[in-house]
Amino acid sequence: MKYLLLLACVVSFSTMAEMGEGPCKEDREKFCKDVKPGGGAIAKCMKEHKDSFSAACKEKWEEKKEEMKEKREKMKDACEEDMTKHCPDMKGKERMKCMKEKEADLSEGCKATMPKMKKKWK
Repeated sequence: MKYLLLLACVVSFSTMAEMGEGPCKEDREKFCKDVKPGGGAIAKCMKEHKDSFSAACKEKWEEKKEEMKEKREKMKDACEEDMTKHCPDMKGKERMKCMKEKEADLSEGCKATMPKMKKKWK
């Protein structure tokens, strides 16, 4: 289960980084303007300051939170068997690397739930 959480975190960070646009742009600029992008730094900063966001941004935050929850569930359902089959004794980043190496052998359902992950693995 921990490996699924790590994969979900990568998806979550990319989704949360998107929060720096639209109704959250001003909040991102206010609280995270000096944060250098990369490795989920902006998403982490925004998460640390979410209680101080504007009402519109907080609403968007909740929407994205639900969206991420749905993505994590889809990923869990689609990839759990592949992870157990192809990378059974690995965890964390090691398992993510293994999944990338075994990409050609993954089920189509798993591949389809992780399009953004491909960018992160490169």
